Amino acid sequence: MRDSKGNTVDYPHFSSDEKVMEIAKTIDYKNGKVVVGTIGTADQWNRELERIKFIHERYGTSAEEMETVAAAQVAKAFNVPFMGVRILSNTDVHNEDFNPETAIWCQEYTVELIKKLDLKK
Repeated sequence: MRDSKGNTVDYPHFSSDEKVMEIAKTIDYKNGKVVVGTIGTADQWNRELERIKFIHERYGTSAEEMETVAAAQVAKAFNVPFMGVRILSNTDVHNEDFNPETAIWCQEYTVELIKKLDLKK
């Protein structure tokens, strides 16, 4: 990522906004278990169980994927509060098939979160 002067900036991690996270924890999610944890996210696709295990053991991840990092970078660049939300639709670790309903569940959760945020501040 580059800063406003064009210099390359490395971010080893991005943190969630505490206020947004506290609000997110108040949402009653009925389609699974809510886990507050670390999302392992990078511009890479991981399907190797050994690699996923390594990432979990090294970084304490609760899930890993490849999309949240881009949103985190944009939020950081524009100084916008950020929190990654993942609803797992499948997992190679547990050999689960894709469940398309999870897209709807994620959208519903996100809409509830947005409703609870005070966006006028």
